[in-house]
Amino acid sequence: FQIALSHKSTSELHWHLTAEWGYVMAGSCRVNAVDQLGRNYLADVYPGDLWYFPQGIPHSIQGLNDTANGCEFLLVLDDGTFSEDSTFLLTDWMAHIPKEVLAKNFRVNASAFDHIPDRQLWMLPSAVPTESVTEANPVSPAGTVPLPFTFAASKAPATNVTGGSVKVIDSRTFNISKTIAVAEVTVVPGGIRELHWHPTQPEWTFYLEGNARVTVFASSANARTFDYQAGDIGYVPPTFGHYVENIGNTTMRYLEIFKTNIYEDISLNQWLALTPPELVKAHLQLDDETISLLQKVKPIVVGPGEWSCRSAFFNVRTNLALNLANDRAVNVYFAEIDDWVRKKCDEAKPQCSRCVGTSTPCVYEYIEHAGPGNKRIKRTKPARRSASELASRTSRNTSVRQLDDIAASLLFPPISEDSVVLAQSISPEAWGIGSDLTPSPLALAETADYPYMPQPSISPTPSQPLSDLSLTTLSSTSDHAWVASGVPYTYPIVPTVPSSISQVWSDYDESEIDEEGDPEGVGLILCTNPTMDKNVKDNALPFVLECYSRWAIARVYEPLKVVHAMRDQVIQQFASDNGRKRTIMIANVMKMFGQDLVIDGRGQFILNCLASDVQEKSIAFMKTPPLFDIAMDRRNAMRALDSVLEILALQVNTQPIAACIRSLDNAAPIFRRACIEPPGQPLNLPNIMMEHSLNLRHFATIDIVRSVSTGQPTYFRYEVPFSLELCEKMYQMQDVSGLQWLYGFPDQFVMLFAWIHCLCEKPGGNVSELIAWVESILPQIKIAVGEFGDPLLRIGRMVVQDCWRYAVRIYLYMVLGGANALDPRVMRVQKDFMRLLRGVKPARNPDAFLMSPIIIAGVATLKERDRHTLRRRMLNVRECAEPGTSGNDGMLQLEDVWARTKAEGRPAVWSDLGIAVRRVTGR
Repeated sequence: FQIALSHKSTSELHWHLTAEWGYVMAGSCRVNAVDQLGRNYLADVYPGDLWYFPQGIPHSIQGLNDTANGCEFLLVLDDGTFSEDSTFLLTDWMAHIPKEVLAKNFRVNASAFDHIPDRQLWMLPSAVPTESVTEANPVSPAGTVPLPFTFAASKAPATNVTGGSVKVIDSRTFNISKTIAVAEVTVVPGGIRELHWHPTQPEWTFYLEGNARVTVFASSANARTFDYQAGDIGYVPPTFGHYVENIGNTTMRYLEIFKTNIYEDISLNQWLALTPPELVKAHLQLDDETISLLQKVKPIVVGPGEWSCRSAFFNVRTNLALNLANDRAVNVYFAEIDDWVRKKCDEAKPQCSRCVGTSTPCVYEYIEHAGPGNKRIKRTKPARRSASELASRTSRNTSVRQLDDIAASLLFPPISEDSVVLAQSISPEAWGIGSDLTPSPLALAETADYPYMPQPSISPTPSQPLSDLSLTTLSSTSDHAWVASGVPYTYPIVPTVPSSISQVWSDYDESEIDEEGDPEGVGLILCTNPTMDKNVKDNALPFVLECYSRWAIARVYEPLKVVHAMRDQVIQQFASDNGRKRTIMIANVMKMFGQDLVIDGRGQFILNCLASDVQEKSIAFMKTPPLFDIAMDRRNAMRALDSVLEILALQVNTQPIAACIRSLDNAAPIFRRACIEPPGQPLNLPNIMMEHSLNLRHFATIDIVRSVSTGQPTYFRYEVPFSLELCEKMYQMQDVSGLQWLYGFPDQFVMLFAWIHCLCEKPGGNVSELIAWVESILPQIKIAVGEFGDPLLRIGRMVVQDCWRYAVRIYLYMVLGGANALDPRVMRVQKDFMRLLRGVKPARNPDAFLMSPIIIAGVATLKERDRHTLRRRMLNVRECAEPGTSGNDGMLQLEDVWARTKAEGRPAVWSDLGIAVRRVTGR
């Protein structure tokens, strides 16, 4: 069934003889149900999300208006003989029961049932819900259902392959769905869902987008081909071999649905690859090269076959050129082919395989790296463009220098190694932002193109912030050079000189990053040519997607989990004029960072302009009074919060802690306005962490982790009913509502940090018992580990998770227990942390995601050898070695703690970190 509900209607309360499975195609709706034990359930679902109600479970579906005016969804029942007569409707039943019986059953007067409808309603008008799910759901004495009836499949990661993606959801991920399994498949233009079959269950196919061609093989020389378009339904009996080909020019998306609890398929490619080669050769007369290309891992979706197409184009060109060399139309056709094949060298060793495959000389130029590091692989520039193309480009009208033009100009920087993104002649007014949003003179001075000059040695006092001082890596002879100066709380800070930072960076084997580049194929997914609107400049969006992919590879902890959602969001933002300008500016910052892991003065200028613009809009939003429609006001607040957090994600890696805190100051009141709790009431952290809105989870996570890693209080009081059961629930929902994929912070540990913080604010409990309880459950807390992606990266991510586990224990002992760094428990955990860190080779993964755990462990670190290890691991991360970044500020904080405690001859306590942060940031 394909059903549409308006936002002012609901389906009748009902149940079925069969199980019901639903897929949201558009809009949003609220589903509710009660099981046989009186446990209730209420949830909102969005496009791509699922629900499943077992046989006989009463439920209903209500349209919402937060994303559209109602919803459209697909209903699947697990019995092919199902009919509408198998649906039991509340009004139908009530109308056939005497009023006297109803009165006895409900213990009310019989007149209460005078207006019961005399026939079933199916769909009926209803008010749009204004309360959140938590507020609207009645509290049941039996509690809520143990297995959710919904699954946020829209947030679940897909398996990304060369020709598209596949997302399998069965009872292993959606536990309640015992009779229906589904695979959501996308196929790029020209690609195919590989030749395969399903061994035990028929496939019921629903086509969501695009055009498809399917050929089904039924044995005994029987085969038939079918064409499908969006909205069509297909059927393939069990064991029938088939493929699904995208014959359109847009991405094709469809659902493979099965009556089973576990999804199964058999790949022809994998079958042949795992069969003895001689046997395959005897059957199919294949040569050894072809057999060697068979894949032992299921391809699932296969790309359009770039190599064969490319060779065919060259053959066509050669043959036509012999006979039609003077034909103008043919020459135009050749030009189009040239434009299609003019690509970047694939950098294969020892020769470019693209050029060898086409028997053409390789004419691509290499780019020499100006930065440090002799191990970096040479990269190549794109092939030179034709004279006609260059002429057409220079003829474009460039007279108007408004924001749209400047944003567009950022797409075409000068072609040179030291090319700049933004010309110095551009004034702040030219951005269309206004003089009131111009960065301060200090900010502009910091972005000027002056060479870095080492500062003289300075001894700051407690009243003097350390933010203007630089940091150095200490040589082995200077590890013990910290001495008291005779002035209380006055310690030497050694400035950073360029050679010291360069030396540390050159020791970092960056060749691993460059050689592997993108081992998980994030760029391939993000940069796939999208279907663009005719009003969008077709040369801009691919550039922006490439910039976002560089950023995701460099700074997102598990980019594969969000790469599809990121791509869709970028395309959506790019569709509007205002969104396009902002997105182009953000993309340029991302490109700078993705190339060098730092941004230059012009990048800082762009980022400061973006931050100022967001700050102004945030202030304007908070000045507007809340809307009478509370739900609408919350949605507006979430949109405003999204803008702030998008810029904050850039600032965290490129600007000092003080700038990040300023952005958090702007975001805090917006976040509070978006929460459902009344003013003055603590915020329920579990509800926020499992909230559908990413922005609420994002801010809460940043707030708590910032508090932990700086010793500063959180912006708000959180209510945290921590338990092992809650951790298990978060583990089950990790791919749906977690935020670990972004920064690497395990969500369960974020909850535990907040719980410890709450206990410290409410003294009086038995601290020893609480610590013992946490020690007992900590090993039982399961943290999700991605099943897909590069194996080496997965190992690095496991190291990050274990480092966080040690960091939690240090925080527990030093904050809740009040222990110092000499406490035996603290020393034991710190030793385990260092053993784990030394057991892993320095590399960007995991080191780039270990800044916060290193700061926590660093407070408890006493030995100079251990401090030297932590210092080098942090400064090996390029953005941490750069003065004026959050990572570098974090290292300054540790140096301050180590210097003060050594000068005073005492072990560190947790409050030392807060003092260091105030000295570094000035606040």
